[in-house]
Amino acid sequence: MKSFVNRNRNPLLLLAIISGYGFLVTQPVPVFGEEHSTWCLFHWITGIPCPTCGTGRGLICLLHGNFQEALMFNPLSFVVFALSILFALLMLKDWLQETDTLNRLMKVNIPLAYQIPFWLLLAANEIWNIHKGI
Repeated sequence: MKSFVNRNRNPLLLLAIISGYGFLVTQPVPVFGEEHSTWCLFHWITGIPCPTCGTGRGLICLLHGNFQEALMFNPLSFVVFALSILFALLMLKDWLQETDTLNRLMKVNIPLAYQIPFWLLLAANEIWNIHKGI
């Protein structure tokens, strides 16, 4: 199976990340607690927020320096932001140095001892999202 992330696609993926953040920067800064529309299919179908609901609004807040608002929308905003920057830097490195670091990193098997806390934190985030009424 061919990997989606490879040296040949890195310029396009980097452009996609930069374009996505460019789009988010142009969006009006949301205020926690105000009425909003959502693109979340899970929320549309079930009527309850998914664990990632609020991440997009949190990213918009992060890009505008509103860290407390970003935390209130979804703490995963910080994780998504950090990972997207890391991935972009690794893609740039791979493209410039003709290496395959990111692809090898994505194939690493994560031990169950690390997966369990991740899934518990995701479940706690889901409960918090429901409690906040996001």
